[in-house]
Amino acid sequence: MSGAEEFKPRIAERAGPDSITLHGSAVALNDRGMLITGDPGSGKSQLAAELLALGAGLVADDWVIVERGRAVGLVMSAPGPIQGLLELRGIGLVRLPFTDQAPLTCIVDLNRETTERLPRPDKRGLLGITCPVIFGKGRPGLAPALMAMLRAGGLLDPEFFSL
Repeated sequence: MSGAEEFKPRIAERAGPDSITLHGSAVALNDRGMLITGDPGSGKSQLAAELLALGAGLVADDWVIVERGRAVGLVMSAPGPIQGLLELRGIGLVRLPFTDQAPLTCIVDLNRETTERLPRPDKRGLLGITCPVIFGKGRPGLAPALMAMLRAGGLLDPEFFSL
């Protein structure tokens, strides 16, 4: 994993070394999936709803299966009974179109924040694979910023800034 801190989300089930079900939400756009994690009540489903309103597609809400993919590093999907369901706190559950699976390209951690204007990219390990992580706690305008990143295909390499 080359020095990346191991990611420690709330886990429901570990189905061997290549699959894990964890507490979170997941959305995708153009084959780029984003895993949203955080404590209960931290705003995971709310952020997912905001990203959906901006054009992302639902992968999973509340529980996300993450497994090693055959062609890509990590792949996310929803457990069968909750496929297509999104919890809208204070409103209820809604059924939406969903994406069967999406490659995990980024983790958004709603438990941690950064105060840096242009933070150095952070990484976390999940199932032995390193993923970029964005600290989103308390970030106003987080959903549009994340959508811009998804549309752009990710963040610029830190080496870009040393030109």
